[in-house]
Amino acid sequence: RQPAPRVGDAKAAAARGQATFAEQAVPTVHFVAAQQWTRAKEHLEQCERLAAGKPGMRWLVNAFLLSSRRHEELRKRLLAEAAALAAATDAETRANDHYLAGYLVSLGWQVAQTNEMMTLSDLLQPVAARQPAHLHAVKAWRTSRVSLLLQAEQQEKALALCKALAAEYPGDAGMQTQYAQT
Repeated sequence: RQPAPRVGDAKAAAARGQATFAEQAVPTVHFVAAQQWTRAKEHLEQCERLAAGKPGMRWLVNAFLLSSRRHEELRKRLLAEAAALAAATDAETRANDHYLAGYLVSLGWQVAQTNEMMTLSDLLQPVAARQPAHLHAVKAWRTSRVSLLLQAEQQEKALALCKALAAEYPGDAGMQTQYAQT
């Protein structure tokens, strides 16, 4: 790959209407760094036009929404993305769905409140359920659910789930400790 275009050259190409994806991406990043959100959004929209149909573009848009503090819009996109991921049947998406679910959760913690995270968690539960056993995805999902229930002040539900986890994983000292502390 060639080095990224210089900002001045990229802006000139964009002004002429002849910019490549890289020449639109450079001013996008430049304006994001300067927190000039309107100008950054204009270049991002051109990137979207140039990369139409590319699956990675949606993740760049999500990163832009997070950086520009458009949290409500990002939260809605995360919920939609989680629903689509859970419903995915194609092999390419399913090959990466465990990682993508974790990424959605990490973004969600930055923009959503506990009740919204519970909704996101509910949407992603089928993704955890279809993972191979060696990933312990269901165990991780259920452990995360205990934390969400505690944050939502639903102690009885958290305790019941914690007790079930401790019974299912008697050799897991962390589970036993969490149960004792809950």
